Amino acid sequence: MTDATGPVDERARAVALLDDEIRGLALREGPGCVVSGEVVEGPPAEVLASAARGADLLVLGSHGHSRLRHTVLGSVSEECVRRATCPVVVVPVPAPTTRVSTEPALRA
Repeated sequence: MTDATGPVDERARAVALLDDEIRGLALREGPGCVVSGEVVEGPPAEVLASAARGADLLVLGSHGHSRLRHTVLGSVSEECVRRATCPVVVVPVPAPTTRVSTEPALRA
């Protein structure tokens, strides 16, 4: 059983999560790194494109979801590319590391 939460609880949770992440980033990067954040409600691509108005660049991370999930849910990054008035860079999720062979390649 889960506790039901309302919009006020969810916003407080989002603010706390964002504050923790910013604090962690500031600790890692040091005093010269200035990071700010804002919790905004709304459709993700719409909110991101709106926030990027007047920006030089919008940088997004990719979740790397499966093709099926992408087809069903769409892609926030693709919608941002269409909506944003500035260049958009999508940083993909790192591919899982695979074992590198030490054997020489065979020629056909």
